[in-house]
Amino acid sequence: MNVRPGKLFYVNTDNTTTEAVITKRRSNDMAVNSEWRNIQDVLILNEVDLKARRVCSAENRADGLSRGVTTGFRESDRFTLSWLPLDLQDAFEQVECGHPPSSS
Repeated sequence: MNVRPGKLFYVNTDNTTTEAVITKRRSNDMAVNSEWRNIQDVLILNEVDLKARRVCSAENRADGLSRGVTTGFRESDRFTLSWLPLDLQDAFEQVECGHPPSSS
């Protein structure tokens, strides 16, 4: 991802809640604020920043990915997650490229 200090990452989102949290750096939801603090810790540690960019669903490349559609994405752009917070481990399943996820 070419992470280096001072880099700004844009988060293209069609979700107004995501956009608001990134822009305001906080939420009215305590659980969201707890997760946001974790994200901010990573940003500060790596000296990088996020900025939200509003896109409609039709222009959001990640919209299909959130539904498991990988058509049009290069396998070389995929990466393995080396660490997940404990509270997220049951929500994610990591699969090898070209292999469908198990049906659980």
